[in-house]
Amino acid sequence: VLAYSTISQYGYMMLALGAGGYVAAVFHLTTHAFFKALLFLGAGSVIIAMHHNEDMWDMGGLKSKLPVTYYTFLAGSLALAGIFPFAGFWSKDEILYEALVHAPGEPLLFGGYLMGLLAVPVTAFYTFRMVFLTFHGEPRSATARDPEPVRWNVKGPLTVLGSLAVVTGVINMVPVQKVLGIEGIDVLHRWLDNEWGGIEGLSSHHYADLGPYSSEYLVGGEVGTVLVGAAVSLGLALAGLGLAWRLYGVPSPTEHTAKLGGIKDVLYNNYYLDELQVWLAYRTEDVAGVANVFDQGIIDGVVNGVSSVSLFGGNRIRRLQSGVVSQYTALLTLGLVALVLVLGVTGGWFL
Repeated sequence: VLAYSTISQYGYMMLALGAGGYVAAVFHLTTHAFFKALLFLGAGSVIIAMHHNEDMWDMGGLKSKLPVTYYTFLAGSLALAGIFPFAGFWSKDEILYEALVHAPGEPLLFGGYLMGLLAVPVTAFYTFRMVFLTFHGEPRSATARDPEPVRWNVKGPLTVLGSLAVVTGVINMVPVQKVLGIEGIDVLHRWLDNEWGGIEGLSSHHYADLGPYSSEYLVGGEVGTVLVGAAVSLGLALAGLGLAWRLYGVPSPTEHTAKLGGIKDVLYNNYYLDELQVWLAYRTEDVAGVANVFDQGIIDGVVNGVSSVSLFGGNRIRRLQSGVVSQYTALLTLGLVALVLVLGVTGGWFL
């Protein structure tokens, strides 16, 4: 769950870059670093407690047995889902805002904005499906009923990361600045714009600069667009959370995905990406074989041939260096006689 979630969050960062919102991309990268590290470490804590059983359907009821893991994991989940006021809400909402205000006249960017909105309830749904299956309800296995205690060498970092998942959004609370008129709370923006010794020119535009797009594209002005966009994304996130609660937040959850039929197989097999790679490997086997023959027969053949000639020639010349003085004298004499004969026959015309 968390690995695929990381891929989708990278998608948000790419959307921000495509919209020119470099600050928004770095902002989400920063908040994501904290709450996703928290979630991965929380997953490790659960796996330790479950004696390395990673099947969520064997879990349940761990909330009361792993309170530190639960509440920190919950903080990370709320941040990932984009629930106010956790860190992920601020950074994800800023990305969606950047895509929205720069979408007019850019169909692909507007499509990216819609896909970003679609990902909001999906993210909240799978995140809290994970939370409910892992921590809520009744234990569904002997290991979940008697988990292994987790020590403070794990709980300590969880506590630190859990706190950061709550408060990291304060480094760039531009929506609050725009709505309430509070200055100086866009720390990341100012730093990346080199106001405080950051990287000059990284932030090409932000809320204050809409480039070629005028206020006619905004909903009730810039402040109105901030509020409406935030309300829409938050509403979608809460809808995904509510659906997860409705389907899985019960004492004995069932695998509702069984009702999806063939779609379940596609999801269960990770979109058949492994099979696709195997298929491509077999289809490229012939091409790889031809390339291998060319590499070994032509490329390696030329290189090996040159070296063989050098070795052969060197081996023959090496025999002349015997170290016997009488042989050297004989060779010098023969060479001198040959030179005299050549000069006598040709008359020395070539000199």
